[in-house]
Amino acid sequence: QIPEVRDRIVLKALATVVEKEFCLTLDFCRDVSFAYQKNLGVKEALYKIREHYKNGYNYVLEADLKNFFGTVDKERLIEEMILPKLKDD
Repeated sequence: QIPEVRDRIVLKALATVVEKEFCLTLDFCRDVSFAYQKNLGVKEALYKIREHYKNGYNYVLEADLKNFFGTVDKERLIEEMILPKLKDD
């Protein structure tokens, strides 16, 4: 279901704030994960594959976690990894 415009505005505002708080965490994955990150996508993934190929690597591993968002313990994720990093309760 697509959220209403006012809900999308709130979600975007929250995403902007949370993104700033988690930039170091996201940067840690910058060379291996190219999905759901600002300014990263297929093109950057292909550049990284080409870079590794030029450095002598011959294999590419593409993996995805099956149904991650459906199975992740969201309460634990929020309580242990997200809320402690946010400045405002």
